[in-house]
Amino acid sequence: REDHRSGGEPVNELVRLDPSGPNDDLGEVLVAGPDFVSRPAVTPDGSQLAWVQWDHPNMPWDSTTLLRAHLTSGGLVDVHAVAGGEGISVSQPQFGADGTLWFVSDESGHWNLPRDDGQGTRAVHTLDADIAAPQWVLGMRDYAVLDERTVLVRLWRDGTARLALLDPRDGTLAELARPESGFDQLVTDGTEVALRTASAGDHPRVVRGAVTADGALDAHVLATASETTPDPAYVSLPQPWDWTNGAGLDAHGFVYPPVNADASAPAGDLPPLLVLVHGGPTSHSEPVYKVQTQFWTSRGFLVLDVNHGGGTAYGRAYRERLTGQWGVVDIDDVVSGVRSLADAGRIDPDRVAIRGGSAGGYTVLRALTTSTVFAAGTSYFGISDLAVLLVDDHKFESRYTTTLVGPWPEAASVYRERSPVHHVADLHGEVLLLQGADDLVVPVAQAQLMADAMRAAGKQVDLVVYEAEGHGFRQAPTIIDSLERELAFYLGVFDRSRPST
Repeated sequence: REDHRSGGEPVNELVRLDPSGPNDDLGEVLVAGPDFVSRPAVTPDGSQLAWVQWDHPNMPWDSTTLLRAHLTSGGLVDVHAVAGGEGISVSQPQFGADGTLWFVSDESGHWNLPRDDGQGTRAVHTLDADIAAPQWVLGMRDYAVLDERTVLVRLWRDGTARLALLDPRDGTLAELARPESGFDQLVTDGTEVALRTASAGDHPRVVRGAVTADGALDAHVLATASETTPDPAYVSLPQPWDWTNGAGLDAHGFVYPPVNADASAPAGDLPPLLVLVHGGPTSHSEPVYKVQTQFWTSRGFLVLDVNHGGGTAYGRAYRERLTGQWGVVDIDDVVSGVRSLADAGRIDPDRVAIRGGSAGGYTVLRALTTSTVFAAGTSYFGISDLAVLLVDDHKFESRYTTTLVGPWPEAASVYRERSPVHHVADLHGEVLLLQGADDLVVPVAQAQLMADAMRAAGKQVDLVVYEAEGHGFRQAPTIIDSLERELAFYLGVFDRSRPST
């Protein structure tokens, strides 16, 4: 429960409710004190409870603790920590039919799957790959325990998801031969499994089926995201693209070449590049079909979808590259990624744009004010002033920048140095700002501050605020207008930047 009754920062608690009690029953508080509590799991017989908790300034992928207790009519008894602690991220506890507690932990350096049988915790396997995603929302399910012999897991290798069967008895893992490249929300009733799948050339689906005796998933489609199937003649398929950044470290992403059966570029004409920056910044981009990516490739753009340092699916060390370095490492990765494509002769280096939303929008603005490789950039509800974000942000992310940038106010000078709003004089390229009026995560004030600063510096900027939109556009007219506006913006910038003949 998130309780806002006392004013100030909301209070998070685990509460037991009587479903047959009166409507005004506020329940019995079982766990209180930590800044956050999450993912309560109960044994099948109702005798034990497990949950995850953590405190500011940690996020769920930083340091969390998994606790376990006996659940009695009088409350919790024998409360004890099972796993986690400083520098360890644990998540997604669930009890098996025999009372074994399964959970995800990155103590090994990757999110793997240990279990606790009440006599102690042990690793089920050791895998140099993540099987879980960052816990941005409640209810994520990245593995499904069918029985004591079979666990269905999703893991990432080289940024691409695979589906696999894990045998907890000996820790062996068998990857399934599946055509898809994205899997999530793995659930089971002990006999069948259901999950969402995504592929590089088609819309996402929800499938359901049984694991066969020979270790395959015999699944049928329950629902698809669209009744139509994309025409392969207009679908750009992802290509892994790795490069070395300015610090000499590997960076990762996926390239989508321009594809359109009805059009082709003039002979010898290299395509413009559009760099995509994911949000989070603790997130990642997968090589699956996305309508918006295809919007750009079908219009002649080569797209680089960047998984910069600080993102997930590459282990804890890769994720921690952004610790204290937000606005530095991500910029290095996107700029060096552009240069790697230019050096390979894949793009026109004079026609390069960058787009991103939320934290990705911040990277857009920061890249434009610290480098000269981009001719244009579009920030969707991006952050322009890190210090203002400390005041406006919601509880979950309100201390996030302590890890990404530094403690406040001790690191106030760093916050100012890395805030694009204070460096518009150094801005290279043109800017489009797109914002939802009702955004509570990155309020409209962030876009307005950037627009005002640019105009005061005598620079051209377009700011469009969409009514009844929040953090991420939901309405079809808004999505269509923003994409068409963004396309026209890039074409205008590229036309003006072409040398006259």
